[in-house]
Amino acid sequence: MATAETASSRNRAHAKERIFGLDVMRATAVLLVVCGHFLDHGKQLSPWIYDLKRPGIFGVEIFFVLSGYLIGGIIIAAIKARRFDRFSDLGRFWIRRWMRTLPLYYLFFALYLRWEWTGPQRFGERAEYLAFLQNFAWPIPNFFIISWSLAIEEFFYLLFPFFLWLVLKRNPPRRALAISIGAFMIVPLALRALTAPYPGWDAFDFHLRMMIVKRLDAPMFGVAAVFIQEYFPEKWRALARWTPLSAACVLCAGVGIYFSDNRFLWMPTWNGLQIFYFPIMATLVALLLPALSQWSRKTSLVTAGITFLSTISYSVYLVHPLVIHWVREFFEREPGRMERMDAQFVWLTLINLALIALFSSLSYYGWERPFLRLRDRRWTQKT
Repeated sequence: MATAETASSRNRAHAKERIFGLDVMRATAVLLVVCGHFLDHGKQLSPWIYDLKRPGIFGVEIFFVLSGYLIGGIIIAAIKARRFDRFSDLGRFWIRRWMRTLPLYYLFFALYLRWEWTGPQRFGERAEYLAFLQNFAWPIPNFFIISWSLAIEEFFYLLFPFFLWLVLKRNPPRRALAISIGAFMIVPLALRALTAPYPGWDAFDFHLRMMIVKRLDAPMFGVAAVFIQEYFPEKWRALARWTPLSAACVLCAGVGIYFSDNRFLWMPTWNGLQIFYFPIMATLVALLLPALSQWSRKTSLVTAGITFLSTISYSVYLVHPLVIHWVREFFEREPGRMERMDAQFVWLTLINLALIALFSSLSYYGWERPFLRLRDRRWTQKT
């Protein structure tokens, strides 16, 4: 694919053909998340294996940037095709997003009500999850915690297109996009600055990392990337030269997290690091896009596996905490059996991975994909 190809033509060209480089990013992201959560339950692991859970924090940040990049490309293509002028166009965009995200989310919300690791929950006490308000401007409750990132993305899907649609009424597309991207980056940054510092990892995690109003800028780095790709193609080509350096920086950051004591124990010593940590991380991830968005696929078993994992990644993201809980609950029925399984780390890993793959595939083919097909039949996004 030519580097100067526009976002709109890219979306048309790849309506049926996936971009393999983005599949690699998505597959890497979900593997980091699964690895982090699985290792977090390791009871008898050596410290050098157990601490591999720490770089899992990168997984969700990759998802955020990818979401912004893909949604930004869809919106820019719609603007160019004059399919983003009327409120009905905005409504069609939302319906397509909701058909992609809500059916699976609500299915797993019901499953977590029954099988949450803290015990069964009452629907009436968790109704805020239906509107993604569980972590809007307050810490998420100790239930369905994996949903924190989905709530951030849903508010991004809702608020950013609406804000941009309003700004477009008085501004040309390029200026409107720049204004909207800037607003959604500055406001969360200011909120983080007003509330820092946080006195430890738990406070930082629940009061910043997983709070919607302070993290709405996370997908905007992906939107900024596709904005540069569309309107400044020469700069986009130049940025591709920075990809190796960005990848090295991401790797170094992951190694630094791995060797840090008690995760981010050092972070409260400097307010600026708490405020800018995730924007820096998102920038590094976004700098991978100029090269990876051009990475074409060569058919092999490995590439097919990566593409498949990327395709079912949403199901994997929601399934894996339940599987980890179910496996532990099963073995804990017999006293001492879970301790013996923890000692057999390889077998325990294989069991979890096999069940995650099985239930994720069932979830995708039995529930997620039928809704996607219904969406594509009834609410086709014409560009």
